[in-house]
Amino acid sequence: MSKEKTYKVLARLAWVLTACGIIFLVNSAMHSGAKEKCQGIQLSDAGKTVDSAKRAEIFNIIRAYVNNSVTQMTVHDIPLTKLEEVLDNEEWIDGAHVYFDNANYLHIDLNSRKPVARIFSDKGGNYYLDASAREFTVFNIKQNDLVLFTGVPTPGRKDSANKAVLQSELVTIAQAIATDSFWLAQTDQVEYTPAGYKLHPVLGNHTVWLGNSHEMNAKLARLKIFYKQVLSQVGLDAFGVINVAYAGQVVVQQSMQTQKVSAVQLNRNMEKMADKNKTIADETAIPSAAKAGRLVDTKPVAAIEEPAKETVKPQAKTPKAIMPKKINNNN
Repeated sequence: MSKEKTYKVLARLAWVLTACGIIFLVNSAMHSGAKEKCQGIQLSDAGKTVDSAKRAEIFNIIRAYVNNSVTQMTVHDIPLTKLEEVLDNEEWIDGAHVYFDNANYLHIDLNSRKPVARIFSDKGGNYYLDASAREFTVFNIKQNDLVLFTGVPTPGRKDSANKAVLQSELVTIAQAIATDSFWLAQTDQVEYTPAGYKLHPVLGNHTVWLGNSHEMNAKLARLKIFYKQVLSQVGLDAFGVINVAYAGQVVVQQSMQTQKVSAVQLNRNMEKMADKNKTIADETAIPSAAKAGRLVDTKPVAAIEEPAKETVKPQAKTPKAIMPKKINNNN
């Protein structure tokens, strides 16, 4: 055999040995890692630190599935894909990603559902709705921007379509209230009735008839103008019922007599009060939950269009049991 052929054989042999060595090292590292124990769990919720109660709940979910503490298990024995499926099946979790880092820490990155409304049904049920109108319960909630609904009917099993429509209405109303810090602070609860929705305020001995969920932002805007320009002068208890269900109008009920306060009247009041806005704001302001300052601004309110005239029949008040005020959403 020539020297040239000998060199080629030796070179090929060296490459084969090198490849075998690399495969051996990689395999050894994999088996070594598989035998190493999990060093702990790192949790995050939408990129933020998870509170102790939620952390304990997640640990309990994992322990119940693997029937062990993950820190007593090897990396190889922890089923990552299955853990993701188990967490995703929890109604308060909107998605989870489970993986190991190079230091053998188990990472669980999840997104928990954020409720926009808390619902008390007519049969004593208690649940939450998120922005997509999905129903769920939570074990621990500390949130002050929830809108409370009472008297909500409990649909039967065959009423899934009606249930979806109803829950969509609740979310629409809740989001309209939550977008305005004034109404979020002033709304004690929203009561469901077969004819429509009734808002019970924190301050004042009156109720607000909202009607259906359509044009809710416009209804609340008219009501806010009425608060600033009328109730600030006559008092929060001057009227028993304030009705904003009619387009472009605010209808009030007092002593079985119905009076209509039109857009023109509101604008006239606004002109008279232009120089007194600061005083009005101080007298009618409501502190926010976060103590961020006053919720009634001192800027003049833009005029609203004159509505078409129509005859409005007096509304008869029907007594209905409602939830007592000052319900703590943290429970």
